[in-house]
Amino acid sequence: MIRKTAAVLTVLTALAVAATAYALTRRPDPGESVEVTVPAGASTVQIAELLVENEVIGSTAGFRLMSRLRGLDGTIRAGRYELRKGLGVQAALDALASGPRDRLSSITIPEGYTVAQIARRVGERTHITEEAFLEVATSGRIRASIQPQGVESLEGFLFPETYSLSEHDTAEQLVRRMVDQFEAHAADLDWTRAEAAGLTKYEAVTLASLIEREAKLDEDRAMVSAVIYNRLRKGMRLQIDITALYDAPRHKIPTRRDLQRESPYNTYLN
Repeated sequence: MIRKTAAVLTVLTALAVAATAYALTRRPDPGESVEVTVPAGASTVQIAELLVENEVIGSTAGFRLMSRLRGLDGTIRAGRYELRKGLGVQAALDALASGPRDRLSSITIPEGYTVAQIARRVGERTHITEEAFLEVATSGRIRASIQPQGVESLEGFLFPETYSLSEHDTAEQLVRRMVDQFEAHAADLDWTRAEAAGLTKYEAVTLASLIEREAKLDEDRAMVSAVIYNRLRKGMRLQIDITALYDAPRHKIPTRRDLQRESPYNTYLN
């Protein structure tokens, strides 16, 4: 009895090994074309999940195993790849090993940056020039859904995040992605408190930007917000220090003299 059980287990194990080997080594007839973007810094696990999501392969475990066996674990370059659905693990690894159609770089936009600061960072760290980015972001060609008529600048609507770029991406494409990210995150926000205070969504975003720049620590935001809303209710000037330097050539800690600077954005004067 024991011998029979051992024999059955041996056969089953052999079949399982054979089935796994077949699944990992076969190259099925591929289906329709699909573009897969591997972001900068993506791990083998993340790449496998992308391929499963795009129906290029059917198993993340198989992809991880074969990438190790073939010495490709951690070596797949960021970029855009032209693949096909149903390609299978081996053929997908063949395509990925040959390199991307477009190589990618990444840029991180910190929270609290103005349009001008974002444009400068993009110009310094990507192939897109500062001038090209700034022109698109202030032209009014790309708009956020809550952006009022007459306001052309995307100030406050360029979502701070890390973005992957290919060498062929344009300023317009990057700006559109940043606005799309803002829209995606803003869609789930509860605007009722701002609306109850008589503010439009655009004004609420403006106040959020002021709070972001004025508060030194996360725990200070509630206090700064309360001060702003109290002053709005009383019809006072907001007297937010950083507004005095909003359109200045460079940002710094405002001095007493700066607070008297003539500027339409200076809430000490306006």
